[in-house]
Formats: sequence, C-alpha cells, structure tokens
Amino acid sequence: MAMLDKTYLSRLEKNYPGYLQSLIDEKEFTPIELRSGLKKPETWEMLEQSVQCFLRHEKKDGGYGWTVCWEDWNSKKFGKQRWPVNIVVTSESDFLALVRKEKETIAFKEQLLALVAWNPEIRSWLSARPAKVLELGADWKGICAVIDYLHKNELHVHYLRSLPVPVHTKFIERHQATILPLVTHLHPGICKQASNNLEVALGLRQKSFLFPVRWLDKSLQQQLLPDMEIIGLSQESLQRMHWPVSEIWIVENETTLYMLPPRPGAIAVCSKGFALTGLADIPMLHRASLYYWGDMDEAGYNMLSMFRAQYPHTRSILMDEQCFDLHEQEVERLTEKYKKTPPTHLTPAEVGAYNRLMPVQGRIEQEKLRLSYILDIISSV
Repeated sequence: MAMLDKTYLSRLEKNYPGYLQSLIDEKEFTPIELRSGLKKPETWEMLEQSVQCFLRHEKKDGGYGWTVCWEDWNSKKFGKQRWPVNIVVTSESDFLALVRKEKETIAFKEQLLALVAWNPEIRSWLSARPAKVLELGADWKGICAVIDYLHKNELHVHYLRSLPVPVHTKFIERHQATILPLVTHLHPGICKQASNNLEVALGLRQKSFLFPVRWLDKSLQQQLLPDMEIIGLSQESLQRMHWPVSEIWIVENETTLYMLPPRPGAIAVCSKGFALTGLADIPMLHRASLYYWGDMDEAGYNMLSMFRAQYPHTRSILMDEQCFDLHEQEVERLTEKYKKTPPTHLTPAEVGAYNRLMPVQGRIEQEKLRLSYILDIISSV
C-alpha cells in the first residue's frame, strides 16, 4: 500500500473506537468526511500519487469505498486538472471495507449481543470502554458467571479463593480490575465500602496477615515455645499474648529480623509495612520497651512518627543523624520529592537525618548499613 493510502486510511481508523461506541449506544452510522490533508500538490509526482490514491479507493458500482466530490482545477503549473472538494465515507459497509474491520466487527456485534442479553445495563458501562468487548473475548463467560454469583449470594462467609464459581479463583484475581467496577455498576448495593480491593469492597472474608516473630531470648523461648525460634502471628493473636518480655523490636524488613543479635527478655516483630494498622492496640507493646528500626527515607520516618503516636515510648534505632553521617555514601536518590517539613513525632536526631536526606530525595535502606556498626549500636542500648 502506498504511503499516501496509509495516511488517509489511518485517519479513518481513528474513527473506529467511536464507531464501536455508536454500536453499543445503538446509534446510526454517521458519514465521515476527510477534509484535512487535501491541500493541492506542488509537484507532478505528488499530483499523480494523490489522484491515484483517491481513485483507488473511490466507490464504484457494486463496490465499497469513499465518495469523492471532484471539482475542476485550472492550474498555471499543471493545466486543467480535477481535485477533490472533499471525500466522504457515506455508509457503515464502506467504512468497514476501507479500514478492513468487517470480520472483527461481526465478532464485536455477536459478543455485544450476548452481553446485552445477559444484562442490558452493561451497555452504559461498555460505552466508555468499547475495546473491552473483544479484548476479554472468551473470558466474558467466566466474568459474567462470577458477577452473577456475587450478586445472588452471601459473601461474608467466603474467602476469595473459596468462592464456588465455575472458574479458578486466579481468574478472579486476574480480572479484578474488570469485575469490581462492573459489579459496582450493575449492582451498586453489593459494595460494603469504597475500595479498589475486591475482597474489601464486597465484604469477603480475608486471611489474617501473619507477622513473623523471632525470639531474641533463647531461654525465654524454650520456656514458652520450645523449638520455635520464629513463628507467624496475626494481630488478633498478638493482642491475646501476655508473654513476660521486657523488649520488643519492630523492624520493617524481613532481612533485618534475622540480623538482630540475642537479647535477654526480647522478641522481634517484622511488620512489613503493616505496623500502623496491624500492630495497633497490642497490650504487650504498651508494657515493654519498644524499639523501631525502619528505612531512612520519607516513608520510613512517616511510619516511625505515626507508630510513635500510638506508642509514645518508642525509641528508634539506626535512624538518626549519626547513622546518616557514617553511611552517607549509601544514599540512593528517589524519584518523588520529600515534603517540606519532617513528620511531627520525631526526635531532634531523627529530624536531623530527615533534613539531610530531604534535599537529595534520599534513602538509606536498612540492608545497606554496616553490620559491625549495627551490632555496636544495638549492644549499647
């Protein structure tokens, strides 16, 4: 196909998404006029190529194509010629033949008919995203079955993975970005709360997050949980625990959980970013000496500040200006800018480190700290 043909046909193709939307909205085909780009040529070569392009796709008896409205053109350079006033695609069949979408449109109409037969209210949802009709293809059958089940059954008794639907639950996870907004559109009363998470939005049962807990006092571990140095506990389990511990260490990264040396009367908990919600209202945390060790970056100091708001006696470890000074070469530059002021619940030493990191949008990860320095600081606590 000549380059000029591609230029004009690509302009027509830009009308295809709008055409699909008109099918969903049950609107009649609107003729398409190609006005732009009809500037008269300046060379004989361009004149010949242009005219041949217009003629090649011009609608003829019994065929499909565009309709060209010609006018006489008396040119000083080219003499008497013909040139289009405009080019119009007058019918749906002409349009589809020109953009070569006949078979695809047949499949689109068949799939759309099936979806509307399933639930007519889907039209308005699809209208804003017509590509979904064919993009999801054979998966629509499973998506419709899942939505029907979600609408007709009690959900609070099920986990996502235990829903008795005729598809694998991984299918639901893969198509969550379609299922959740669509079920919200079709059955708005089904949502328990606003959320991008299907389990939360629909009130499904959720598995408890298990916090890795490591005993730093071997003798205490043997008294309470023999041969179980590391265990996983939910928030509810932690709230019920009344172990006679005098220290609790909160670390954000699992690697650092294993770096902590033995300490009498101590346990360590890896919060993995859930310290603010999952470790709220834990009686043991109120009674014991509490140490917090997170990354030296804006997010780390924000979490420290909010955690200290819950537990005011929290002491940070390896998050002060001295630690920054010794590891300044490990600073990694982040893409997002810091806020102008440090979080509220920080000590002067923590604020100092924050203010050193802020101008360079910096971060020092826990794993980048020298092991010898870590052990020296912890042993001095």
